[in-house]
Amino acid sequence: MRDWPRFVIAVVSYAAIFAPGVAWSADAIDVKNPDEFFETSVRPLLAARCLECHGAKDPEAGLRLDARDNMVRGGDNGPVIVPGEPDKSLLITAIHYRDENLQMPPTGKLSGEQIAALTTWVKIGAPWPATSAAIRPAAPDDTFEITPEERAFWSFQPVAAPPVP
Repeated sequence: MRDWPRFVIAVVSYAAIFAPGVAWSADAIDVKNPDEFFETSVRPLLAARCLECHGAKDPEAGLRLDARDNMVRGGDNGPVIVPGEPDKSLLITAIHYRDENLQMPPTGKLSGEQIAALTTWVKIGAPWPATSAAIRPAAPDDTFEITPEERAFWSFQPVAAPPVP
């Protein structure tokens, strides 16, 4: 029993060192709410890693990744996703670096967790919430812009005293 604390420290240390290298699997991700999964796991990833080259302004290879319809329509190489079929989706092939001529993002392979998230998203049908607008690229230097549509949201309206009954 005297070695119990050392054993716990050893296990925790092993997990801290080797957890980043754990192979992630799309089957391991349980999606209870597809819209929430998209908003928390997929949208930020696409904005941060894909839209610099595949956004609305001069998209590489004619491929825009800022809306689901654009992904299904595809670019110069055809549709990039086949909802429900990750094995037939060029996006999944590209992020896995399976084809030496098609490796995205070109700046470096995504983490296992990110690959699993995109694979799961395509596997569950690539849901894109109807209330979601097209994705904008992540703004540099932590700045952001508010569109007129977003500015019309209730929280951006000036505070006013309601009429007295």
